Amino acid sequence: MILPPNSVDINANGASSSKAEKDEEMGIAMYYEYEAENERKNFIDHLILHGDKFSDEEIHDHIYTFVAAGYEKVALQTFYTLLLLAIHVEVQEKVYEEIIEVFSTDGKINYESLNRLTYLDQVIKESMRLLPAVPIIGRETQEEVEIGTRKIPKGIQLMMHIFDLHRRKDIWGEDANLFNPDRFSPKNEAKRLENSFLPFSTGLRDCIGKHYAILAIKTIIVNLIRNYKLTADLKTEELT
Repeated sequence: MILPPNSVDINANGASSSKAEKDEEMGIAMYYEYEAENERKNFIDHLILHGDKFSDEEIHDHIYTFVAAGYEKVALQTFYTLLLLAIHVEVQEKVYEEIIEVFSTDGKINYESLNRLTYLDQVIKESMRLLPAVPIIGRETQEEVEIGTRKIPKGIQLMMHIFDLHRRKDIWGEDANLFNPDRFSPKNEAKRLENSFLPFSTGLRDCIGKHYAILAIKTIIVNLIRNYKLTADLKTEELT
């Protein structure tokens, strides 16, 4: 754990000259004293410093959620993308050609090179549209909301079905259930309704790890596709 400025580390026997508590379950040191209030703090720091709003159990639950989202969901979406590439070998070939072109100089994977993989971006987005790793999310209304002719009171729990939203034919066309990365070309994206594509939710409660997730998925796919050709004896419409 990176220590905040002006804090003191805990030594081998747990003693420390600063005010600190050892969280045995998480195996990390929690620091409650910061001399500089304007220093930037990480997510865990904010939870601890607002201890009057979060119990220890809630802090643990938040951290576990981040671990699960950061690994399990990235792995799941990567698998979905690779499966679709294995089914659609012509798309896989275009991804392979782009990878070879981008990494033809030195082959190094970094932030800049990953951002140049624009067609792979389209493929991943189409994967997240058809097979979102998080198909349903929940929200609570903070005030009365009017949707069409209906008024939803404050404090109501809502379930948002992202899987169905991503397959609506009035938004995505009659072939909404088929895999087509060209849906996410710059031209087609510009024509589409805002908030019709929500793999990471949106607004104040969207996924804070969305950029990391895309880079992680890209890194795995680049390493696989430039070394292996994937095939599958399936069709998209056969997936259940």
